[in-house]
Amino acid sequence: MRGLINILILVLFCEAISFAQTITIPDTAFEQKLIALGIDSDGQVNGQILNSDALVITTLSVSFSGITDLTGIEAFTNLRVLNCNGNQLGSLSLSNNTALRNLNCNSNLISSLNLSNNTALEDLYCQDNQLTNLDVTNNIALENLYCYRNQLSSLDVTNNLVLEEMYCYHNQLSDIDVRNNTALTDFRCDNNQLNDVNLANNIALTFFSCDNNQLSYLDLRNNSVLAALYSEHNRPFMQICVVDDQAAINNSNWNKDPNAFYLENCYPLAVEGRVVFDTNSNCQVDSLENGYIGQFLKFEKGAKVVYTSTYDTLGNYKAFLDTGTYTITVLPSTLYMQSCLSSQQVTVDTNYTLQQVDWALEATTLCSYLEVDISAPFLRQTGGGSSYTVSYCNNGTAMASNAYVEIDLDTALNVLGTSIPIASQIGSFYTFNIGNLAVGECGDFTITTIVDAGAQFEQTHCTEAHIYPDTVCLPIWAGPIAQASAICQNDTVYFKIGNTGSPMLQSQQYFVFEDNVIMRTGTVQLGTNQFTNIVQAAAAGKTYRIEVEQLAGFPALLGDLVAMASVEGCNPLSDGTFSTGFITQLSNGNSSPFIAVDCQQNVGSYDPNDKAAQPAGYGVAHYIYKNTAIDYKIRFQNTGTDTAFNIVILDTLSPHVDITSLIMGASSHNYTWTIQDGNVLRLKTSEKSFNSFK
Repeated sequence: MRGLINILILVLFCEAISFAQTITIPDTAFEQKLIALGIDSDGQVNGQILNSDALVITTLSVSFSGITDLTGIEAFTNLRVLNCNGNQLGSLSLSNNTALRNLNCNSNLISSLNLSNNTALEDLYCQDNQLTNLDVTNNIALENLYCYRNQLSSLDVTNNLVLEEMYCYHNQLSDIDVRNNTALTDFRCDNNQLNDVNLANNIALTFFSCDNNQLSYLDLRNNSVLAALYSEHNRPFMQICVVDDQAAINNSNWNKDPNAFYLENCYPLAVEGRVVFDTNSNCQVDSLENGYIGQFLKFEKGAKVVYTSTYDTLGNYKAFLDTGTYTITVLPSTLYMQSCLSSQQVTVDTNYTLQQVDWALEATTLCSYLEVDISAPFLRQTGGGSSYTVSYCNNGTAMASNAYVEIDLDTALNVLGTSIPIASQIGSFYTFNIGNLAVGECGDFTITTIVDAGAQFEQTHCTEAHIYPDTVCLPIWAGPIAQASAICQNDTVYFKIGNTGSPMLQSQQYFVFEDNVIMRTGTVQLGTNQFTNIVQAAAAGKTYRIEVEQLAGFPALLGDLVAMASVEGCNPLSDGTFSTGFITQLSNGNSSPFIAVDCQQNVGSYDPNDKAAQPAGYGVAHYIYKNTAIDYKIRFQNTGTDTAFNIVILDTLSPHVDITSLIMGASSHNYTWTIQDGNVLRLKTSEKSFNSFK
């Protein structure tokens, strides 16, 4: 009997040894692949393999084998490389495979991946799965992480200090911190929901892709070796900070949204909001209320002042600010509105949490406020392109009824066509009916002209646009309003000085110029609606101009501080020529919003890319009167061999100009504009041919 018991114990012991020498492989497809690879030494599909078969394997590739369960992989404890991609795995745990260096499990159905014990892992390819969570905090040796096209909402790589490549695009990430990943060279995070990416410490980065996110700010000033950038389809007017903006613009391997822009000195987006017209008088910003484009906002922090502006018809604005506490005010573009709140305060801390600050503008006076501008890229006798654009807006608080624009066209210009019908014409005066203009409504039309064949080369042509009704609903000036005009008859210039305001209580001085030299002075003292003539004999070939200074305090709403009028070529030289270029040295004499004057010399050949100012100023130093309105015109043309789309112009405004006086004028094509970084004017057009902005 004792012998039988000994035999039973021996049998059980042998069975235990046999069990310890095998590992269960429940997935038939997995075992068949192991047999095909010559790893399962018994060559039979029996749900197991010998442990000894697994222990000798350091590289295992079971890709595209129809495997749904990788149970048994735990026996491969010496495994360094595992390729199991292209299967139907739903989960994967590699806790026993501590020697693993490279894992490729992409293109499965994996929703759970356990790599907590794989501290030696260097390469992880788990893209194209169903992962909602991926924990790589223990994978401190990780160099390459490919986890794109999953469902990750978060990803912590702060412990992966040697990470070089990370592809996490097409997930649901709203935040990712790569400040510790200083070895990172290739980072692709496009098609997520990222609001911010801090790359300040990623100085080795050579490739960065962040297309299709929610970024409004990107600082690349430390990324000096960045060779390729893809940052399209982010938030409008994305700000990209760089060391050299021109070098960034010229880099064909850097791609961004057309409305994004490069800046050399910038801060993150800190404040955004809307400026609307409070139509229901509740001093709240309601979603259906009309926004105002081109409204300035002033941010003050001690002596530091930063400006921004609303950039679309919804009244949206953005402010990129340094840390600190700012007092914000809105500067309405019309006298007839004020902000319901005189100011608001905002504090920007180092976290740069985006803050929303909205503004409602209420009417103080119900009145229309029409503005008009006129501009042409150039004027010439042949070749086309001499087309005036007349733009207009009602920036008031009430509808303008039966509005119309009157054009006084230079007599040396011939009309070839107009984009809207001419209501009437008397000589050089053309009238165009606009109809009713609602609050905030704008429009434009064109007048195509050609310079008369009898005009002298570089002769100056002045055309005036006047929009009606030109009512001013507030008493803004109680003093005299000097006016000046000039005509030529034979060899004599007849100047007329008038006063359409209150009586002049004292004499006001006038000056008569021959070319650019004062040749005559005098005084006038006129009552209301009184005029006086000043006759000046014209020397051969000379340009004549008269100037009358307005009284101190004269408002720009009514015109320039100096009323003036000019005549060019009244008495030509014997060969028919005369001096040119003196009229455009000075202001056109009117800054009233209801009136716009375009004076420019005709051209033959021309530089298609330039920026010009009128008045050009006197002499080499280009002297002009203080407080004089300056018309800037930017012209550009695509002289290449292919189409150019979404053109952006950045113009840094001088600190010597009042940025809040900026009024955008007529253009040959539609454009949008905003003020960025405090004093950078940004203009954008989607057109591809010749353009001019004013």
